[in-house]
Amino acid sequence: MEWRHEGCDRVIETSYNNILNSHFCKYCDSGLNQRALHCVAEYIFDQRFKAEKRIWDVFPEDRDIFHQLTSLDSYAPLNLYMSDGTQIKLALERQGRQHEDTQGGYNYYLEMNGLQDSPHSYKAWRRLIQNDRNKVEVFRKHNTDGYFLIIVRHNIPRWRMQKYIYQVFKEKLLEYGEVIDIDEKPHFNVDKFLSQLDD
Repeated sequence: MEWRHEGCDRVIETSYNNILNSHFCKYCDSGLNQRALHCVAEYIFDQRFKAEKRIWDVFPEDRDIFHQLTSLDSYAPLNLYMSDGTQIKLALERQGRQHEDTQGGYNYYLEMNGLQDSPHSYKAWRRLIQNDRNKVEVFRKHNTDGYFLIIVRHNIPRWRMQKYIYQVFKEKLLEYGEVIDIDEKPHFNVDKFLSQLDD
């Protein structure tokens, strides 16, 4: 079911039970860096993105690869088209240190989840890493159908997100010989914008 959240004016896909339990706005409940990514994407492309879009809904034919609750941080079919008329569908992911395939990434995963090192914890973290790889692969498989994924890693500060997304978006399209003319807007002070929302 779709609902409009009065707090942020976004259309939310969720169940009636989630509404009753007051845990329904995936945008408002997301972390600061994910909210920043979401706001920057909406500013750049001048349209709404869906927060925590279920990947099963985007790629139903690839359901066997993902858990049913696996989601994309931000997702939208853009008002932009490839030269053959294919609509561009863009997903963005903000990946924290726990997504690094290193010992440091694992240590951070344990710390942020309050876990001890154990075979169970390690297996759960490896599932996270494999899930990240699966997302990259499934988008690559569907690039020719207009699906693109931009991963914004934790070492990209929020103030650089806008320029980074412009750059990577254009590079990904150029790999397919596509040149999309989107105007680079003035710098968006996302931290100031988010602080105003929280006031």
